[in-house]
Amino acid sequence: MKQYKRLLLIIILILVVICLLTVYFSTDLNKRVQNQTHSSTSTVIPTMDKDINSSHNVSVGGSDSSDSNLSIITGTGIIQFQDLEGGAYIIKSDDGHHYQPLSLPPDLKVNGTKVTFQLRPVHDAVSIIMSGDPVEVISIEPVDGSRIANRSESLISFEKSGGTTGSYEELKIFPDKHGEITKWSQIHSINLSDNEMDNLTSICNKMNITAIKPQTQLTNPSPNAIIYTIRYKNQTIKATNGSIPNLLEPMIIHLDKILEQYTVSPINSNRTLSNTAWYLTTYLRKDGIPVRLSNDTRISVTFDKNGSISGTSGCNLYNGQYSLSGNNLSFSRISMTRTTCQDQIIMETESAYIKLLNQVMMVSGQDKNLTMADRNNTALLTYSLIKG
Repeated sequence: MKQYKRLLLIIILILVVICLLTVYFSTDLNKRVQNQTHSSTSTVIPTMDKDINSSHNVSVGGSDSSDSNLSIITGTGIIQFQDLEGGAYIIKSDDGHHYQPLSLPPDLKVNGTKVTFQLRPVHDAVSIIMSGDPVEVISIEPVDGSRIANRSESLISFEKSGGTTGSYEELKIFPDKHGEITKWSQIHSINLSDNEMDNLTSICNKMNITAIKPQTQLTNPSPNAIIYTIRYKNQTIKATNGSIPNLLEPMIIHLDKILEQYTVSPINSNRTLSNTAWYLTTYLRKDGIPVRLSNDTRISVTFDKNGSISGTSGCNLYNGQYSLSGNNLSFSRISMTRTTCQDQIIMETESAYIKLLNQVMMVSGQDKNLTMADRNNTALLTYSLIKG
């Protein structure tokens, strides 16, 4: 009987121990779950803060792989006006990326203003302009020495349009020696020296603008004429390169010189044509008419690293040497194979192409197009990019 009582007591003790252990582990598990829940909730803000702080070093156009909404884009660029759907100002970064700020200080809404910026991407913004990635401006400041003040009226405006390429160039000079140049689909600002401004003012003062008959339109200009438009003292005067009034000629020459001096084309910016290949799209005929190449005539040029060129001239292969300094380009020692093609038109085009190559003195580029011109800046050959 005593043995049964002892056994019963042991069983009761075991059950009590099991109950106590169950209660203990259940309580501990609840505490750990609560602690874990509390911990995960409280780390959200520190984690975000850490991401935001670390994103200050994101380069222009870059994004944070953990959360792009937290990325901050830093860099430099220029303010540009896009004339689309009523117009909008965008920021074009130095790497060519376009950003559309949701708000921009009014005093920075000036074409060509160089700025340094901090931007944050906005992914839920909708815009009808579609001219760049929507961004929120964190900070934006003009770069010293490159900003053009907000001006309502220029001292003098000079436009140059037409020619064989139908190009458009514009120069605006303001009384405070600043200016804007529009060329190669780019707008940038310039600062004239005291001497340059004095020379321009002197020419303006000597020119009796009232003695020149204002012209609102030209009478039957030739198809490839270059049209000059000058706006000065509330008067607009137009002339072509073949009929410039004597009183106007010194001003046109001077303004054209300023325009060319301060123009920076993509070719001039890159300072190289190395490792680029182009195919010919148009060439200038003997009578001064640009001719578009037919689809079955393939003429190309490739610029190598070592200063040599090669390509096909339509029927034959050719090679030679080139020299490039800024926008000045010339070719030498051009030689070619001597295959005779049955198509007489291709042979005539080939002969004209090689002759024009030897007349090339200048080069300019816009996006994926290349223009080679003679010493008078008359376009001789235009190309499109194959690779580069």
